[in-house]
Amino acid sequence: MIKNKIQKYIDCYKFGGITELINRFLGKLKIKYKLKTQIERKKDYFLNLIMKISDCKVMEGPYKNTKLQIKSHWNNYDFSSKLLGTYERHIQDKIVDLKNKNNLQVIINIGAGEGYHIVSLIKNNFFNKGLAFEIDKFGQKLINENLKLNNIDDSIKIFGEGNLDNLIKNTEKNENSKTLFLIDIEGEEFQLLNSEFFEFFKESIFIIELHEFAEKNKKKISNFFDVIQKNFNYNYIENYQKNPFKIKELDQISDDVRMLAISENRPLKMNWIFLEPK
Repeated sequence: MIKNKIQKYIDCYKFGGITELINRFLGKLKIKYKLKTQIERKKDYFLNLIMKISDCKVMEGPYKNTKLQIKSHWNNYDFSSKLLGTYERHIQDKIVDLKNKNNLQVIINIGAGEGYHIVSLIKNNFFNKGLAFEIDKFGQKLINENLKLNNIDDSIKIFGEGNLDNLIKNTEKNENSKTLFLIDIEGEEFQLLNSEFFEFFKESIFIIELHEFAEKNKKKISNFFDVIQKNFNYNYIENYQKNPFKIKELDQISDDVRMLAISENRPLKMNWIFLEPK
């Protein structure tokens, strides 16, 4: 056992050097302070650079010209990719494709974060109406700030938890067939999206980020797929290669830093699915 522990520390050092090793010890001592790794310092460097180059506006893609506050209620390490326009780009493109294909008018974002998706979609006139559900109070404040930055203060209604009661109370049933749900709720999708939920919103279209790694009860995941198949056809959304070479202003940036800049800071490969009514 001692040998295995020593090997873990050796592997930790090989992976991240002395900084990673120190952080491992600090974690063991339950000390919240954490040294920044070399990768994190490079991400900070690029973020500061891209903020100046972009003037804190999305530079490319469907969300181009959306202004952003560079702060969130989790971390700032995905903001480089957000300003570049590569952040969840396959989801951006799928939203626009589904909107055009189905003449969708309403976007409901459950787990809206700081509003990157919903603010950009309303600002760039992809949808006429937006409802943002974000349980975190600071997140709600950031959505409001980003609305003001983009001069669309009254275009999106902001709510707290996106539970079924709140959704029924604040949506119009006659709009369900023209509504797209974008859902990213860190594993709570397996509780929220049940038979009762889909009975009410079975005419809507859904894009959902799956957090299967966060749900230990695999039966819940199995039940989730059983439920959605009753009313919907579903498919996974392919996360195709992001291209960090489209923006001419970044031509002088090294490949190492450029590739780090499109990182979304995920712990592992994430899957998204979309549901269309049968």
